[in-house]
Formats: sequence, structure tokens, C-alpha cells
Amino acid sequence: MATQIYYLLTPDSPQGKMHMNKSITYHLLHQGRAKYTLIRPASAPSTSPEIKHVVMGADSSRGEVRQLVVEGGWWKASEIPEEDLNNEEADRDKIGCLISEASTPLLNGACLRQTTAVSYTDQALPLDPQVVVPGFDFADHKFLDRKGLVELFGGDESHPAVEQLLPYTQER
Repeated sequence: MATQIYYLLTPDSPQGKMHMNKSITYHLLHQGRAKYTLIRPASAPSTSPEIKHVVMGADSSRGEVRQLVVEGGWWKASEIPEEDLNNEEADRDKIGCLISEASTPLLNGACLRQTTAVSYTDQALPLDPQVVVPGFDFADHKFLDRKGLVELFGGDESHPAVEQLLPYTQER
């Protein structure tokens, strides 16, 4: 049994909220473009979190990907790219993105240990025959709030990334 969750981003709702899954997740692009912001918490108090941006789209020549694999423990949020929202020549009714996400805890994850926030441009996901898909569970999922965001950056509210990432946080 598996659960697949669909996300629809539109000009009226162009941005998701920062969230984390404990398990590995597979993001599949169905239509449109989305920019993912990914944050891996610091591994030690003296280090900074790692921030990555990945665009899901059909144009691999621009580095866009159709599938995105994110290992558990990364904060992530999706949004319609700013250039798409600001494109005055585009038909507003055709701007948006449909993505699905499947969360898949691994029975034996050795083959996917190197997939930490790695994107794939191939047509098929790198699946291991020992992947177990029990379905979505809210205990495996959490949202990032302002307090948690500030804590990610060592309690420094003035850190430039805190201001940049604040719109992605969940209000309490």
C-alpha cells in the first residue's frame, strides 16, 4: 500500500510551506515548473545549514529535472519560479505546476545513501527492489515554523537566510 500526494501550485497559491519528512521522498513533475528550496540542518553547532535550489521542469538543457529524490531529514518547499510569475507574455491560466510526492521508508537503503537531495533527469527513478512503501503517516512529517527556522541558523535572527526563508514557514 502506498500514498501519493499531489501538489498544485497556481498564481493564486504559488508557494508551499517548508516541511520535512523522516523518510526519503520522490517528487515527480507532471506539468509546469517548480523551484524547490532544500535545507539540510547543520551537522555540528559550528557549521551552517546547507541550502540548495533545484528547478523541476522539462528543460534539461537548463538543468531542470523531472524527478527529485530527497533523503529524509531535509527541509523542503516548492514554489512557482519568480520568472514564470512575472512573465507578462505568459497566459496566466497556464502558469502553475502539478507535482506528486511519494514517501518511501527503506528496508535496506544502502543503494540510495548517495541520493541526498540529488536530482535525476532520467525517465525512471532509481528504485531498489527492497523499497518498502507503507503509505503516508503524519508522524513522518512536520512543518517548519519561525522559531525552528531561527534555530536552524544558530539562533541568529539577523542571518540573511532567515529573512529569505521566512515566507516558507508555517504559522503556529
